[in-house]
Amino acid sequence: SQVRKAYKRKSLPAPWVHKLQEIDFNFKINNLDAKWHHNFHILRRYKYTTGSLDLPANYTDPNDPKLVECARWLQRQHALYRKQKLQPIRVKMLRNLGLKLRR
Repeated sequence: SQVRKAYKRKSLPAPWVHKLQEIDFNFKINNLDAKWHHNFHILRRYKYTTGSLDLPANYTDPNDPKLVECARWLQRQHALYRKQKLQPIRVKMLRNLGLKLRR
């Protein structure tokens, strides 16, 4: 996020830093977590535009490589869930979006 970049460059105003620290804002984020959230938001956008979460694993569209990556990501989330390795907060987020996760 822009806030994290500004914090890293030490250009974020001190009052902002203080307020964000008060709410336990995480200034550093793991790249894997960031990628997960990125794909989640792509999936959310897909649902908003199509009204569906039916994104096939073999989805291809040369004009939208992010959606192709998201389709593969979604299949990995199902596999992780079946193996009981998907973090509970992520299960909750996906279910709240309307995704049916099955074991």
